[in-house]
Amino acid sequence: MSINTADWMGQALLHNSGVRQIPMCQFPLPGSHDAGSYGGINVKSKTQHFSIYEQLEHGVRYFDFRVRVDRGVFFSHHGADESRDNPYTANSIQTGTTYLFGEITRFLRAHIGEVVVLNFKDFTAVTGQDFTATDAADFMACLLRDFGAVPSQNDLLYVPGDIPTYGRCIDLGQRIILLINDEAWPGEWSNWALPTSTTLRERFSDYKYALHSWNTLVDDTLADQQNYLADTGSDGRDPGLFWVSQAVLGYTNMTTPNGGSQNKEGASHLNPVFETAYGQWWAGKSAIPGVTQNVQQPNVLLLDYSGFYDDFATICYNLIT
Repeated sequence: MSINTADWMGQALLHNSGVRQIPMCQFPLPGSHDAGSYGGINVKSKTQHFSIYEQLEHGVRYFDFRVRVDRGVFFSHHGADESRDNPYTANSIQTGTTYLFGEITRFLRAHIGEVVVLNFKDFTAVTGQDFTATDAADFMACLLRDFGAVPSQNDLLYVPGDIPTYGRCIDLGQRIILLINDEAWPGEWSNWALPTSTTLRERFSDYKYALHSWNTLVDDTLADQQNYLADTGSDGRDPGLFWVSQAVLGYTNMTTPNGGSQNKEGASHLNPVFETAYGQWWAGKSAIPGVTQNVQQPNVLLLDYSGFYDDFATICYNLIT
């Protein structure tokens, strides 16, 4: 059926009350890789076409955010390349300019059935500076101010004890779940964020565009991801943790012959294939032709150019209804 991707979670709840009992780490979620890497950023590092608000409208509910600081100003980056026109918080910009936390808050105020997971990592500073404990405290203060620091009807930030169900987030009105890389985080965070070391697993298939044909890249990455899901050992999928599958990885330091983004080129080939594979995986079926093994459910599919070539939210909606 046709759905409104801006409200796909809320629509699913209307059609299936059992959605309330699903832990967020078992919810099928469209994800955005290097979500803030658009706008004024080197073309080879551009990974998204839509703004954060537009990504939310297209159904994205998991955001991979990288943070760089320059004298107390926090903005998005992708490796060595920066996207200074995508600041995270109002402290970092002139009044009246769009900032990423503001886009998220504005969206969630308008769409009360939606829940988002924000994963912050790769905390770095510009050349000549370090990301310090003071920076960490300042960044956390911005998160608490922009998303809500005290549980109340007007706050959006989930105060963690464990990974909540979708229904718990809705009942509490706390619909932003923070994940922070605690191994690199020098400040006090434990009361307001879930540590990635104990709540998150990621699988990055390191197959590079320049070394494979498109068909080989798709086949090898599918096989790698699915074999990981099928592993029941210590490295396998734990349904009690967030599990992220990175579908597009391994861009080179080159652009396409016409000067465009190689990440966009890769997404145009891979996103439609991985959407279909994700739907099969989540149903416990093999996505590899000729392979009949059952696989465990993945959780998040992390895409470059999320929402640009696909209607992934509809797939997730259909899976849970």
